[in-house]
Amino acid sequence: MTTIPNILDHHALPQLLRENKCQIIDVRSPKEFDIDHIPTAINLPVLNNDEHHEIGKEYIQESKPKAKRRAAALIARNIADYLDHHPLFDNFKTPFLITCYRGGQRSQAFAHILKQIGYHVSILEGGYKSYRQQVQMAYNTPPLAKGLTVYGPSGTGKTRLLRTISQQENIPFMDFEHYANHRGSRFGGLGLNPRNQKNFETHIWQFITQLPEKNSHILVEGESRHVGKSLIPKPLFEWMTSHIKIWVELPLELRAHNLVEDYFGSHPSQDIIDGFIQITQSLEEEKGQKFTKKIINKIQQSQYIEAACVLLTELFDPLYNKCKINDPRDTIDITATSNQELENKLTQKIKELLSV
Repeated sequence: MTTIPNILDHHALPQLLRENKCQIIDVRSPKEFDIDHIPTAINLPVLNNDEHHEIGKEYIQESKPKAKRRAAALIARNIADYLDHHPLFDNFKTPFLITCYRGGQRSQAFAHILKQIGYHVSILEGGYKSYRQQVQMAYNTPPLAKGLTVYGPSGTGKTRLLRTISQQENIPFMDFEHYANHRGSRFGGLGLNPRNQKNFETHIWQFITQLPEKNSHILVEGESRHVGKSLIPKPLFEWMTSHIKIWVELPLELRAHNLVEDYFGSHPSQDIIDGFIQITQSLEEEKGQKFTKKIINKIQQSQYIEAACVLLTELFDPLYNKCKINDPRDTIDITATSNQELENKLTQKIKELLSV
């Protein structure tokens, strides 16, 4: 049996992820891994953050041979520690795909040792760098399927509605708020840990590459290009705004109740309340002290519905009304008086559009 690891063509990665028969091991430093990584990969760094930094510094500023020798010693110790203690290596039947930044020395060091022991192991051609090129290529070539884009003011529960309809009707939903881990509004990151741009794009790539081949339509929530700190790639944004558009409406008070449920729940923690107040204070220059004090006073008195009504009428709704598509030939309007009625009407309209 050869002890030279196989090289996996990076174009085969989407199929590999669909089959889910391989464990991807990313051997980059934790700092690199946390910025972004291939979906389902686990991080077993051959050099930790400090080691990676020091070796790189020594390689550039001092002696390349000495840096390589020191790196080899550290990598060998770290790999030995994984082999001795990590439960992943108890199973000799699991195929492994090893990746680092370029598929170079860090991947090769780990892969060669695993191969010599007898594990089934491959190295990703080009490493994480080639994977990123695939991600960028995917969002620069939008899906062939048509989009059904649902717009509407804050509090209409668009995300919840589309997730429900997607599951019930088996229609793919390009869920940008999930990919960004952000609700999209000024307060959208409250209680969440929003993702960076690279990781946001990775989630988009995963969605696009896992689409069924014969899929004809995709559900999309109408967003601005900014979802928190993440930016929807321009080709995708143009794609989502060029297909069927649906505008949904609910009464103001119901939308306020929905917002409170989304952001506060039944018993908001003090951290959530403090975070909400802090974001409100940051709006003072834009909206004025009178506006921010009004919101903060209502929050401090636990008048959450009243605070939400003020936010909707004085902040969110004016912004949404600016972007509302007014051409009736391009937009389908749906109005309801309850969440369930809106779900029923939207589901029925989507079914009608799919049947045409």
